[in-house]
Amino acid sequence: LPCVENRMRQFDQSIRKMLWPELRRKDSLTELPVPGYIYRITAAACVKVPSGYLPSFIRDNPRLFHWLADWVFEEDGSVALGPLPGGFPINALTNVEVLPDNDEPAGMRHLWRLAKAGPTLLRTFKQLGGQCSDAELESPGAQARAERIVADNGLVDTLVGLSKCPDFVVNRGHTFGAGLSDDDKEALIAFLKRF
Repeated sequence: LPCVENRMRQFDQSIRKMLWPELRRKDSLTELPVPGYIYRITAAACVKVPSGYLPSFIRDNPRLFHWLADWVFEEDGSVALGPLPGGFPINALTNVEVLPDNDEPAGMRHLWRLAKAGPTLLRTFKQLGGQCSDAELESPGAQARAERIVADNGLVDTLVGLSKCPDFVVNRGHTFGAGLSDDDKEALIAFLKRF
């Protein structure tokens, strides 16, 4: 069981990060300002989507889509994006808003952002090649190659700009009390420790 000393240490770390947001862990690998921390994959990996989860016009024409873009569509019509390098912020990819919600008033703005991002996305994933075999993922040069492609094309910032979930980062938190003076913050911490 956690002892009182450990609980107080956790409280002190947490309350200080709440009151002083600049102490929170930041994501250092994006150019756009991203508060908090984005979950990252630990090794080279691919995102695979079985054809059953794709629209029927893709499922019904797997050979056509494989012929058009064999770097995304496999012969069975499934999608393979990657290989993505270890350290890639997976939340940035999985939270992309592909199409705006029907009731979203800013839908046209999002479609414009998506259209502007389209060339970057297509170019990057085409260069990555969709080679998602175990041999490719474990290849010594695959990690460095994928890192270079992702960085050169600005993929992470492009994906962050298309995020459907604006608080997809970890430890964003709220800023209650952040505007207090340092003395008032310390007094608040001392007060809260009494409970």
